[in-house]
Parts: sequence; C-alpha cells; structure tokens
Amino acid sequence: MDLAFFEALTPTEARRLLEEYLATESQACVQLVERAAADGVVADFSVDSVAGVLRWAVARVGTVPIAPDPDEPEWIRTSAPYLASLFEFDPPSSSLLLAASYYLGESFVRSYPGLSWTTGDVEYALQNQPVVAGFRHDLELPAVQVTESLFARVVKDPTKITDIDRAVETWRRSAP
Repeated sequence: MDLAFFEALTPTEARRLLEEYLATESQACVQLVERAAADGVVADFSVDSVAGVLRWAVARVGTVPIAPDPDEPEWIRTSAPYLASLFEFDPPSSSLLLAASYYLGESFVRSYPGLSWTTGDVEYALQNQPVVAGFRHDLELPAVQVTESLFARVVKDPTKITDIDRAVETWRRSAP
C-alpha cells in the first residue's frame, strides 16, 4: 500500500476517496457475497462471518511476479522472506481484495453501533485512508491495509491462514 499517496491527500480529497471507496466497493461486495454464498460460505455481514469470507476470498487470488528492487542490498534481495514477497496481486485479485476489505469493515460497522467509516487520523500512519473508527483506545481499522496484509501473508505461506481468524478476533476484542 502506498502510504505516501494517502499522506498527500487534502481532507477534501480524502473524504471524496472514502466516499468513492464505499460506493464502489459496496456494489462490488454484492457479487462477493453472492459468490461466497453459492460456495456455501455464510456472508451475512456479521463479524462471525468475516473470517470465513476472507478465507474464501484469499483462496481465489492470483499473483504476478515482480522484479527485485536493485536498490536493496544483496543480503536482503537474496533472503527467503524477501524472495517470497516478490509478487503483486493480479487485477481481478486486486478487485476481490478491495471488495473483501469493504466486507471486513462494513461487517464491524453493522455489528457495533459505535463504529463508523471515516478517514484515518492525520496524526498517524493511517492518515486519510478509509478506516473504521470507534474502537477502544482510539484504534482505527484500515480495512484495505489489513486485508492486503493478510492476503499477502497467506499467499507467501498458506499455513498462515489461521492468522485471518486471529486478526478478526483481535479487532472484535477492541470493538466497543
């Protein structure tokens, strides 16, 4: 995720981006819910359904390889973790990831009245990103960033699939 992109946004631009994200991904999520349900996955926007939907979605992502960054030192470029991360999601998977991120955030918003979509606090790294706010301790759920990180983790190491469940439970414990 390009944090510099979000840092450069004005408050008006960030708000417009949030509105576009919510409008676009709420529509894309209709198809995600239908496809998941057709495969027998409960997709009812409850927090209990989130991990199952994300596990279903990550099983459908594809990647394309990317070249190593020649500016990185050789010892980094040749390390196993770096080599495992030399991919990006293909365009259909990027779209699926965005719809899944909306599902993640919207499920929390619908399940907890104190939560709502907004832009990330400009005092933190999440500034101007679409986030769900209202969690305890002023935590903000950056749905796109969390989903992208979880998907990348599972693509790199399929045994990390249970990290999805742990992440959802961590956010649930922080909900009001």
